[in-house]
Formats: sequence, C-alpha cells, structure tokens
Amino acid sequence: MNAAREVDSAKFAKGMWSRAEEAYFKGQKAFQANDMEQARKSFRMATDYAEKAENLTRLKKFQSGDNFQ
Repeated sequence: MNAAREVDSAKFAKGMWSRAEEAYFKGQKAFQANDMEQARKSFRMATDYAEKAENLTRLKKFQSGDNFQ
C-alpha cells in the first residue's frame, strides 16, 4: 500500500487504488472482530490491488514521459 501511495496511485489508478483501500479497511474490521481468516483474505486482496495500482501508475507515468520512479 505504501509503495502505491508513494507513486500517486490514487491519482493515476483510481479504480485499483480504491479497491485496495476498500479491501484493506475490510481486513482491519475483520481483524478487530477476530475473524482472522477473513482478515487474511482481505489483506491479501488489498496487497494484490495495491501492486496492480502501483504498476498501472508507473506504466501511465512512463507512457506520458513523466518521472516513473
């Protein structure tokens, strides 16, 4: 999530970023409710979406000639 946040995924990959945030918050709620199985699934989904958001952001920045680091 941090890597995706650092490259401005909320701006360049809104859909994937919002899915990552939603899954993360769902994981937090499940963790607080002591539903570890659901928390693990949600956190894993959040990681997957955040990685996709980061990659999509880097691709868009590269294609536009923007700094893609």
